[in-house]
Amino acid sequence: MAAVSEPASECIGAAHYAAGLHLVQPLLARIDPEQEPDSYYYVKLLVAQCLGALSRPEETEEIYWDLLSRTNRPKSHMSIYYALGIIYTRLYDPDHKDHTGPAPL
Repeated sequence: MAAVSEPASECIGAAHYAAGLHLVQPLLARIDPEQEPDSYYYVKLLVAQCLGALSRPEETEEIYWDLLSRTNRPKSHMSIYYALGIIYTRLYDPDHKDHTGPAPL
């Protein structure tokens, strides 16, 4: 996994999000989320970072809700809810924003 995830992380760090996404998506197809939950979580986060940076909030949001359902770690939940807040505030158009009610579950 490191042979692909490390170059993908380097691409993301250098703001080459499309290239990072191209590298990490095949890796995701080979990971069984039930057998390798930590690897799945890490790779899905990389995918979400790329999609968010490429202004694809709907896909990014879907990934974050999936990850929330797969973990009970408080720090992971805090990070994911923060990312969801950023998506709603910065990436969605005004018609999609609703900061008055609870988040959809």
